[in-house]
Amino acid sequence: MSTFFTANFWFEFILLIEKEYISDGFYSELKLLLSEKKWNISVYFISSKLSLKNICNIIMNLFRNQLKIVVLHANPHLAKRIFQCSNFINSNISWCLTDKVFTRNKSLLKYFPDGALAFTITEQTYLQDILRDSITVILEAIMDIETNVRNFAFADRDCSKLTRSEKNAGELKYLFFSWL
Repeated sequence: MSTFFTANFWFEFILLIEKEYISDGFYSELKLLLSEKKWNISVYFISSKLSLKNICNIIMNLFRNQLKIVVLHANPHLAKRIFQCSNFINSNISWCLTDKVFTRNKSLLKYFPDGALAFTITEQTYLQDILRDSITVILEAIMDIETNVRNFAFADRDCSKLTRSEKNAGELKYLFFSWL
């Protein structure tokens, strides 16, 4: 998403996040990627428990007849209510929707604005990223342990004592994961 925004010179936008999704990794990752000074991001958190009237008040205060780019990270039902409210104001809003908002439910889609851009994650890329991130986290955790405290005595073997067939199996697994 950050690459797309950079390519289109969209350095200023509103990030509207459902409170229930604060800790799902999207916000922290986006914050990390967009930490450079060129980015001007206004972040607002909105609860799915709010009434339609309260959501409309928030939306009207945020968008007051201005051209805005909004990244929405919420569930489709909350998105529907947000879009209902945004239709009441005369504002030019470009909507960028994350995979949490994405739906094929026609009863919800009829409220979604025309031209909204949805970013979805492909399973192949997502799986590779998870594996790579998991391995990195494990390695960092091991490296953070002080050298004199590292004690792998609980392991019943070390690599120098493996048989040839066990080493070959380990090398195959390593090659498999390094290609991801």
